[in-house]
Amino acid sequence: MEVKAAARSGGQTVTVSAAPGTGLQRRYMVTDADKTPNVSYDTVVDLASGWAALPDTGEIAGAEGQIVTVVDNTTQGAKARALGTAILPAPLA
Repeated sequence: MEVKAAARSGGQTVTVSAAPGTGLQRRYMVTDADKTPNVSYDTVVDLASGWAALPDTGEIAGAEGQIVTVVDNTTQGAKARALGTAILPAPLA
């Protein structure tokens, strides 16, 4: 999946190339580049592991140069099915 991040006032807006498939939901995590999570097929990406539901608006907040990792995961078991990343731009003032 292709993930893009655009600057907005106070943060960023994340867009993804396609909607999640049937039975899937979308989660994300913002990290420094050297702490990007290692995600493969069936990796559990639950809320307890630090993942958050990606808002419908795509609005998130992070620092310039951080990485947003976006995962489509199963609604049952939170198992990863698709992954994409983008580098966050500086938020607009």
